[in-house]
Amino acid sequence: MRRHCMLCGFGQTVKDHTMRNPWTTKNPFMSMWLSAANRAVGSAKGQATAATRRNIATAQAEATRQVLDFWGGKTATKAATRKKTRR
Repeated sequence: MRRHCMLCGFGQTVKDHTMRNPWTTKNPFMSMWLSAANRAVGSAKGQATAATRRNIATAQAEATRQVLDFWGGKTATKAATRKKTRR
């Protein structure tokens, strides 16, 4: 049995006329934009992580040097020497 749809016109079978949600459809431009943004954020995160690791390594090396200097009996500052004055 054929039913008629007022939206499609007479003689057509009834179709599903539910409206699609525009927020759930695929958008290629938004996909490309989000991919580029994700790539940029990932690059910035990598740079920040590398800088943090370099700073940590420098701080650890300095702390180790200070501990070894302290327990090794080495003075922290060099003794000031007097310069010869000309007469």
